[in-house]
Amino acid sequence: MNEVNSHVSVLEDLIAKKPSPELKVELRVYKAHRSGGFKGFAMAVEWFGRQGDNTIKDREEEIKPTMFDGGPMFKDEEEFQKMKKVLADDPDTPKGHWVEDGQMKTYMFDKPKKKKGGVEDEE
Repeated sequence: MNEVNSHVSVLEDLIAKKPSPELKVELRVYKAHRSGGFKGFAMAVEWFGRQGDNTIKDREEEIKPTMFDGGPMFKDEEEFQKMKKVLADDPDTPKGHWVEDGQMKTYMFDKPKKKKGGVEDEE
């Protein structure tokens, strides 16, 4: 775009000194080219801005209510029980048990016990 701007400046100087139809047409073409370049740049900046806004909005929607944020992880006991059921039904959840201490509920993993032959098995 710097070259286009320089060429427009040269054409404007030439037309000011000695106008000709060919120079006027060339100036009009280069000004249109410069205008289109700036318009395209502005549209790209606007598009990237919208994409950034959409990304931020998507990230905010991804935050789950169970994510630890320093406060209670669940709004009520029913929500906690649903989460416990999902974990219990998931075959990838390690074996364990729940320990409750007042308001604090912790899932404790069971230690694997050794079988004969050195193969570990979960309790």
